[in-house]
Amino acid sequence: MSKGSIGNLHTRIIVSAAAIYSLAMLANWTQPMLVGELMGSFGISALSAGLIPAAEMAALAISSMLCAKYLPQITYRRIIAWAIILIGAGNLASIYIASYLPLLIVRIVCGLGAGLLLMVSIAVVANFDDSDRAYGQINTACAIAAMVAFAAAPLLPVENGIPLTFPILFIFVAILLPFSFAMPGNLVMSASVNSEVDSATNNISLDVVLIAIAVFISCCIFSSIWPYYVLLGERAGLPADQINIIMTYSILFTLIGSMTASFIGHKFGRLRPAALGLILMTVAIVSLSISSNTLVYRLFTGLNLLGLYIFIPYFLGYASQADHSGRGPAIVAGTFMLAAAAGPYLGGAVLSLFDIAVFAWIAPISNLIAFVLLYTVSTRQRTYLEEPDVVARAAGIPGAQTSSN
Repeated sequence: MSKGSIGNLHTRIIVSAAAIYSLAMLANWTQPMLVGELMGSFGISALSAGLIPAAEMAALAISSMLCAKYLPQITYRRIIAWAIILIGAGNLASIYIASYLPLLIVRIVCGLGAGLLLMVSIAVVANFDDSDRAYGQINTACAIAAMVAFAAAPLLPVENGIPLTFPILFIFVAILLPFSFAMPGNLVMSASVNSEVDSATNNISLDVVLIAIAVFISCCIFSSIWPYYVLLGERAGLPADQINIIMTYSILFTLIGSMTASFIGHKFGRLRPAALGLILMTVAIVSLSISSNTLVYRLFTGLNLLGLYIFIPYFLGYASQADHSGRGPAIVAGTFMLAAAAGPYLGGAVLSLFDIAVFAWIAPISNLIAFVLLYTVSTRQRTYLEEPDVVARAAGIPGAQTSSN
């Protein structure tokens, strides 16, 4: 295959992966907006409102993790088609549902579809020459989509207390649909010969397990704070319109984080940027938990997102190195979303039973444990990174093959 053909294929995959990753993640991004809307329109508590996005993210995580393991021979494009049908129909139905339980069920259906999209977007770039850079690129696209979603919310008409989140999500399905099917039709979920995953037994490597635990521990704490950013803004004395503006421009910090990963890839290794992400998240969560100052809220809402979006490409990069077939990274991405599912419920429980200041000591402990686990993985993979074939592959030398650990 010529260099031009390879470049065109690479571009098509990145475009499609960015589109479907954005569709998979937008519901997670809009959690703060949705939780506030549900509390207002249904008159329910923070805990009950948080249960809806929690259930959706749980379905997303389970769908991503299980399908990555048991559906190895289905083409990506077919999976995308099934997933978009579920998400499109679910978001359209959500606009017209006026009771709690049916809405909960429909959001779970949306989560199942989003999990399929997440699985494909993560798995399809796992064997790229620099998967860290590719993950940074699709995260950048997703952050831009999230900024547009928050900016569009004030422009949409409000009718009969219907949450704005669902129309916005449905509009994005329509907009990103053509880009989603840029995926080449002959790509399938198949195990690589260089992967540590045993295609016959579906065994998962120890590295993938350690990475998944680290991701769940750290991102669960982030996800406990994220859905309640609107409530934290109100605690700081900010009106709703200013909170929405702050939420919109704070997403600029995610662009900085994801674009940083897009630019540097793994030139400086993975542990250092991953550690930086964990430190930024810890500082931000501690500050938001113990302070109701307006300036603190304005600054650290963005800093928290900056840390997370520096962190994401590198834990996915670790997983890609452990399993080039894409199944391991999809499982780790599912774990990330499982944390997103547990987080809103945990955050609602803390707000209802204790005080948000509890996170000021939970976050440092959790992120320190996550760092130790990633350090262990980094140590195990270090000899792999020093092998000549890997150096050649990272430099983009054609024909370089990746060796297993």
